[in-house]
Amino acid sequence: MKLRRNALYPLSVKEGGVPSIVELNVRMAPVHPARSQLFAAKLRRLVSPSRLSRSLNPLKAVSSVGRASQGGVWSHARSAYVKAPSVSGRRVIVKARLVNLSGRGRSGVSHASWNGGAGGKGKIAAHMRYLSRDGVSEKGNRGIFYDGEQKGLLSQGFVETTAQDHRQFRFIVSPEDAHAVDLTQFTRDLVHQMQQDLGTKLEWIAVNHYNTDNPHVHLSVRGVDELGKDLFIHPDYIKQGLRYRASELMSRELGPITPYEQQQTLSKEITASRYTSLDRTLESRMSSTREINFSQDNMLTPNVHRQRALLKRLGWLNRQGLADRLQPGRWRLNEDLRRSLNDSQKYQRTLDVFNRIDPEGRQGHVIHRSEPGQRLYGKVIHRGLSDELYDKHYVVVDAMDGNLHYVDLSKAKEVEKARLGNIVSLDSTVSVLEKKADRTIQRQAEMNFGVYDSLKHTELAIFNEVVSAGAVPDYIQSHRRRMDTLVRYGFAESLGGDRFRVPGDLVETIRARDHIATLASLDGHFNVRIESFVGLKQQTRAIAATWLDKRLLSASATHPLDVDKPAFQGGFANDYREAIVTRQEILVEEGLGHNNKGVFIPKGNMLNTLRRMEYQALQRSYEQLGHDVARLEKPGDGFQGVLIEEEVTAGGRYAIVQGRGQKIAITPWQRIYARHLNQKVALLVEGPKRGLPSRTTIRPIEGRDRELSLGLSR
Repeated sequence: MKLRRNALYPLSVKEGGVPSIVELNVRMAPVHPARSQLFAAKLRRLVSPSRLSRSLNPLKAVSSVGRASQGGVWSHARSAYVKAPSVSGRRVIVKARLVNLSGRGRSGVSHASWNGGAGGKGKIAAHMRYLSRDGVSEKGNRGIFYDGEQKGLLSQGFVETTAQDHRQFRFIVSPEDAHAVDLTQFTRDLVHQMQQDLGTKLEWIAVNHYNTDNPHVHLSVRGVDELGKDLFIHPDYIKQGLRYRASELMSRELGPITPYEQQQTLSKEITASRYTSLDRTLESRMSSTREINFSQDNMLTPNVHRQRALLKRLGWLNRQGLADRLQPGRWRLNEDLRRSLNDSQKYQRTLDVFNRIDPEGRQGHVIHRSEPGQRLYGKVIHRGLSDELYDKHYVVVDAMDGNLHYVDLSKAKEVEKARLGNIVSLDSTVSVLEKKADRTIQRQAEMNFGVYDSLKHTELAIFNEVVSAGAVPDYIQSHRRRMDTLVRYGFAESLGGDRFRVPGDLVETIRARDHIATLASLDGHFNVRIESFVGLKQQTRAIAATWLDKRLLSASATHPLDVDKPAFQGGFANDYREAIVTRQEILVEEGLGHNNKGVFIPKGNMLNTLRRMEYQALQRSYEQLGHDVARLEKPGDGFQGVLIEEEVTAGGRYAIVQGRGQKIAITPWQRIYARHLNQKVALLVEGPKRGLPSRTTIRPIEGRDRELSLGLSR
């Protein structure tokens, strides 16, 4: 018995509002019994009273989260309903992220960044720089931005336009058949369809990336509509609707997927070490106890190939320990199925990175995990993105233990932007162990019945003149960040806002170093710090206080530096062994130290002498270029000008401030200086140290009316 589609006549409604079938014009045709059972099951679901009653009321056709009863989604409260694509629709992966640009936290208090003005502007500019980096275009060049009308746009215009927006929508659209279509035209058609669905014009910018196996589009959409009001998109449209629309466009361009293509796709998913559409189907049809019974109606599907693929996938999951076979036709899925498959996918990506960098496997490969009290040094030899949507980076470090370490920077609590060739340290204990601020926090809490209050601390800091008036905001903010760290590790309790309950023995508890280090390693967090911006070869002959010099002093203070120990092997380890020996010889030649039975004995105040020599050499180099270099050496010395650049040397970094004419000033760099690049600033020396201006107050002359007290000792 086979029921033709065109044989089903309209439905009538009985008294009481319960629909019933009044007439079925049935044609007889020979059909396989299994197909008859499948259709009967489908028909029972379609004519169930609860389903039909919902379908009669359009307001009840959407649940509380906006999902429609027929597998589609609503795009917006005032706009279109998007129907889910058919099984033969072309596959498109869409990842979405809503980025908050207003700088407002959950409490509603603004924490906007000072980096280049508005907080959102800095975020958008950084994201645009990433999107247009080298090597992402089809020919390996820089990414090219485009919108609905023009190609080759400058991102700066979009950055300026969106600087005051509260939010921004970011999408990554990756069609499975991206090589077969014009991605630029596809994106324009997709945004045009989005505008129709949302009922408003959109301002957007996009760039195509070809730097992965799957070409994809990065689409950034302003968070305002055509009237300038905040743009709101239904969550289900972001999650599914846009993917449905993209699939429609691809199917319209290339035609629906053929049965052969479907079989090829399914065969690849059966043994894929990732979360696949087969896994999604299995989890959507399992019971509350995560059991799957293939004898039930919800597991029957007219697609025989997909049915077989589901069974084969379960067999593969069973061999991986992610599913249990209870009896023929009955299975139970592991609770950690999705997480385990995602972890497996990340691990495979990590192996691919190692294979590209070290195809011959000459060095050991390690996925870095923090260890209590461990500090590891090495050189950055590769940098990439582990998650493009959330801008999560990773680096590969050629470490001193002879291994290549894959370092996931999303787990790092403190990250300095390490570039290729930089020497870095990975440390699991620095940010948690006792700090000077802990004693201050404990004293403040003791005066306030065991509660630390940032507002009261601010009043006392101003009254007691703990720091200069302009430095109070940064002083309080540093203690506020420290409180967040203490709360995260269970040493204090947040009372809401800027108030925290602090125990009376806070400092003594933090001093339990082993306990703290263990906590730091258990959650996988660590710090990444740049030890040197230049390589070992440049450091060996530099007249500057280099990282090699600090290593020499730390080793000679206790024991000889054993560079011949077996653990020193591999690329960076060998380079380090040669560089440290050469550096000792040069320091001895310069009269800055001597060797005593294998132990390097430095001359008194060696590092300060090297710092002073480099600083003076840098001043002379600018004077040779015709500049009049201001001497900022004693308290009261000041200078006004524009902070124009950052000078990187073997001993560190320096800020260059351009005054009138050829006048310039040179002062040691701090990360906070990045906020004032290309701004007019005033420098004032508060006290000398090590022959350098050790504490300088910097105040932007335009755009900001408060001072920032910066410690510039190095």
